[in-house]
Amino acid sequence: MGAWEDTGSLRNRVFLGLLSLSFFVFVSGSFVMAYLVLLSPGLAAEEANPLFGLPALAGSPQTSGGTNPATDASSPNAAEPTAQGRLNFLLLGIDQRDDEKGVPTRSDTIMVVSVDQSKKRATMISFARDLWLPIPGFADNRINVANFLGDATKYPGGGPALAAKTIEHNFGIKIDYWARINFRGFEKIVDTLGGVDIDVEKAIRDDQYPTDDYEVMSIYIPAGRQHMDGEVALQYARSRHSENDFGRARRQQRLLVAIRDRAMQLDVIPKLPSLMGTLNDAVETNIPPQEFLRLASVSRDVGGDRVSNLVIDDKLSTPYKGEGGADLLLPKKAEIRMAIGEMLADPAIKEEAAKIEVVNGTAKAGLASKTGDFLTQQGFNVVKVASAERNDHKTTEIALLSPDKKATANLLAESLKLDPKAVVSRPASAPASPSAATAGSDIRITLGQDLKAVQ
Repeated sequence: MGAWEDTGSLRNRVFLGLLSLSFFVFVSGSFVMAYLVLLSPGLAAEEANPLFGLPALAGSPQTSGGTNPATDASSPNAAEPTAQGRLNFLLLGIDQRDDEKGVPTRSDTIMVVSVDQSKKRATMISFARDLWLPIPGFADNRINVANFLGDATKYPGGGPALAAKTIEHNFGIKIDYWARINFRGFEKIVDTLGGVDIDVEKAIRDDQYPTDDYEVMSIYIPAGRQHMDGEVALQYARSRHSENDFGRARRQQRLLVAIRDRAMQLDVIPKLPSLMGTLNDAVETNIPPQEFLRLASVSRDVGGDRVSNLVIDDKLSTPYKGEGGADLLLPKKAEIRMAIGEMLADPAIKEEAAKIEVVNGTAKAGLASKTGDFLTQQGFNVVKVASAERNDHKTTEIALLSPDKKATANLLAESLKLDPKAVVSRPASAPASPSAATAGSDIRITLGQDLKAVQ
């Protein structure tokens, strides 16, 4: 019995360490690596086999049945993903006071952190909470209501699972893992790290900042570099009345980067006991303990110059008045998906700017359009979708019509889960069939029956 208790305690401590990694945007590789060395020197991350199914944005791992246990309502635990490719984390901040624990609540902060494991790059994507959109299984509502509905209706996986499903349904981002933190815990974590340093771009004055007793107070944060404790850092992240929600989202992203920088600067080993104790009741997540070591290794190499930012703002949404005069935002979904694809795209895709055409060489109707949409969401420049002259192609071919676009062709094979041999060199002057090539195209993809990634 004692051995079982020791193992359980170890797993709990490792699990708590992983929570900090998740919420802080894998903020402190050195921190979590040290934590593993101290508390679990024998723990080894298991290597997962690549699992394919209906592709998610930017190649998130999935099961062969087209579901991802990380967000699948029927699965209690997250899937163990491949060590390559991209991972998408959903981070939710909830405005839950001490007397509201266990009570369903809306999410105050909604952010996706997308990590390219092989390239050691990350992108933070913030979603305004007033975005009005379909919530799967429910009526249209604000995006931040998904967390409330998931908890209130006992949706499998709760509020985070429904929030993840809502983001996937509307924007094509398949969420691999999620973490949810309450603001009280956030304050304590920042204090445990000794505070954070933020360059405040312009002074923040808010005379209607909410208090714990359901009243309001006035806050003021001057412009310039400020060292913030947990209380001030939370005010900096939450204040809505000094500027609009988009500005608030940008502040939250800057704060997460500042937390990462602070964690990397500190010798945080002496702070581990208090930090882990704080995380125990501050954070919920579906990240499995066995992912801890591997994610820590990835986090160590993702520096500030490798983190990009996107806020779904008024350029990507349309303000309008809802029922009762509510201020809402209608998302421009096609533009948002394209903006996300551009942010997540491999630098080689942007550099080569290859023009891509997709032709359906199978009898499956709509496959070219579906594949074209999928690739566009990943940042590829798809200029045409069409049908091939034949619909009995057994294998998918990526024809390189312009020899200087080879990197993009290889990335296309990777995204479509194809063998690199699918890329073949075909001069543009000699297309496979007279009607197949589009003038000016650099790459032509002829879809075959072997394509499984977009079925």
